[in-house]
Amino acid sequence: MGNYWSDYDGSDADGDGVGNAPYLLQTTYYDHAAEKNVTLLSGQDNYPPMTPFTISTLVNPTVAPSKTPSAGSNSPDPFPVAVVLVVVVLVVFGVGLAVFFRAHRRGASSSAPKVDFGLVKKC
Repeated sequence: MGNYWSDYDGSDADGDGVGNAPYLLQTTYYDHAAEKNVTLLSGQDNYPPMTPFTISTLVNPTVAPSKTPSAGSNSPDPFPVAVVLVVVVLVVFGVGLAVFFRAHRRGASSSAPKVDFGLVKKC
């Protein structure tokens, strides 16, 4: 459904409340070089209603109501599950990188204490 145009002079042959011919949108300006008004076609409304309407009273019978899943339906919504899974994987990966680099930096430092677990016999 398009916009209502008070100066639309088309007809509604099929009686659906929408004009059968498009409403032509025109722009008029004064051309100083030609010293006259010039009118240009700037677009068109392909579905102009024949009478004004309000959104609250507009009903479109061709649109079927949306189907909502029943309470006993076993088909979960995959979107939230996928988002949560991606977030968890990214957080685990980020924590793993942080731990790795912190341990790597600590091991490369000469001031880090050396831990001897006594597993290797010294000769």
